[in-house]
Amino acid sequence: MDNPITGPELTRAWRVRVGLSQGELGAMIGVAQSIVSFCEKGTRMLTLLQALALQGVSKGEVPATSWGYTPEEIARVLAAAEFQPVADDPRPSQAA
Repeated sequence: MDNPITGPELTRAWRVRVGLSQGELGAMIGVAQSIVSFCEKGTRMLTLLQALALQGVSKGEVPATSWGYTPEEIARVLAAAEFQPVADDPRPSQAA
């Protein structure tokens, strides 16, 4: 069975395909060039927030799940940041 493509492989392939340097990608996701280099080599992992930033700048071509984050972890972070509604929100509704 083939191994799925990992975050480091997807990131490098996408970055090269769109013509970005490691430094340019790093600036777009808020990390130093050296962090992008380590991540592409697989010696460092992007944090979930960095992986979400990469998912955004790549328009989903490098999903945060490729870095090992589960859809549940992603949903929790996005819900906590109020980017999407939370199912069964325990807060009382605000009357308009």
